[in-house]
This record gives sequence, C-alpha cells and structure tokens, in this order.
Amino acid sequence: MYEIGIKGADLRELRARLDLDSGYLSRLVQALAAKGLVTLRASTDDERVRRASLTRMGLAELELINRRSDEAAAAMLEPLSSAQRERLVAAMGEVHRLLRAAGARLERVPPSMPQARWCVAQYFAELGIPWPTFNAVLVTWTELSCGALLLVGLFSRVASIPLIVTMAVAVATAKRAEIGGLSDLFFQVEFTYICMLLVIVVLGPGAASLDGLVARLVDRSAARKRTRLGRPALATG
Repeated sequence: MYEIGIKGADLRELRARLDLDSGYLSRLVQALAAKGLVTLRASTDDERVRRASLTRMGLAELELINRRSDEAAAAMLEPLSSAQRERLVAAMGEVHRLLRAAGARLERVPPSMPQARWCVAQYFAELGIPWPTFNAVLVTWTELSCGALLLVGLFSRVASIPLIVTMAVAVATAKRAEIGGLSDLFFQVEFTYICMLLVIVVLGPGAASLDGLVARLVDRSAARKRTRLGRPALATG
C-alpha cells in the first residue's frame, strides 16, 4: 500500500521497483482488492498495463498506518535531546541519499512516456524555471518541431527564433554555474548554437534549403508575370 500510494501505480512499475515476480505481485494486489483496499483498471497510457489505486477504505487504512508509524517514531525520539535529534535526522538523511543512489537505475525510455516528462519537469524545477511541467512539454515540442523545420530548411528564420530563446534560457539556468566570465561563453555548446541560429536569421538558410527553392519559384513566377505584362506594352510602342 505504501508503494501504490495516494496517486496509484502501474503494476509494471511496482514489479520493477520491488523486484517481485509478476505472479507473486498479482496475488498480493488481488488480495488487497478482495479486501476492498485496492481497485485495478487499465492504464490510460497503455491499456495492456493494469494500474492499482487505493480505494477510500485503502486511503483510510494507509492514513492509519502512517499515523501509527509517526506515533512510534515520536516515542523513540522523545528521550533524545534537540541536538541528538538533529544529528539523528542528518544521519538518516545521509543514509536515505546513499540508498537511493545505490538503487538508482538508468533506463532509456521514449520521450512521450510520463516518466520521461516527469524527469524533465523535475530538472526544470531544480533550475528555478517557472511552470516546469508546462515548459518541459513546450521545450520538447519546440526543439522537435523547429529542429525538423531547420533540417529541411523550411521557415528557417521563423524556426530559429524559438530555438534561440531555448538556448538562451539554457545558458542562463543550466549552464550559469559554468560561466564565470564572458570568455566562458565560447566554450558552451548552447552559445555556439545561438551564433549559428543568428546567422540563419540574418543571412537565411541558403540555396539548398526548401526556403531557397520556394524563393526561386516565386522569383521565376514573378519574372514570367512581368514578361507577360511587358509584351503588350512593347507591341503598342
């Protein structure tokens, strides 16, 4: 019930987090469901994955367990002085960090998965970027769509502007600690991208791009129109 939590959890995530056999985990969850503490339904992200959520009775049971746990912890801490409690809390925090670091797993997941979006949003929150969840989605789609437009050379000047803003924010937040002076900017990849994008904004994407092709087609069409309009005038003259 602790692992399912208030927000619920996918059984696949629970199995990986607790390192349990799928059959054993299924029996545990079914036992909780039989007692009316848990409900099972298909995940909204993947209907093949079942998601466990605590019922109202389950939430009440979890609250009771937490309250009793807090009372037991308070009874253990009561004989300690204030200084001893601070030392104990600091030591427990260090143990918690070490255990989390030891149990961390690096896994590549598609950017569309909620776990990936959550990680990006948490990173943005650590950088102090406002509305981290919204901006994480915004930056992802900005880099994807504008990068694709630059790749084919379509609407290149317009697509470069959001990317410049994204890179500037990255320099001002994620890379701020690495910049001690103006000379440090030249060693930042993001600053190099900004310079390259500014060149595209000022000079354009070049003749090999789709923008260049469209411009040539427009010029040819305009030239043919001028030619057709000029012929009657020459004949009259």
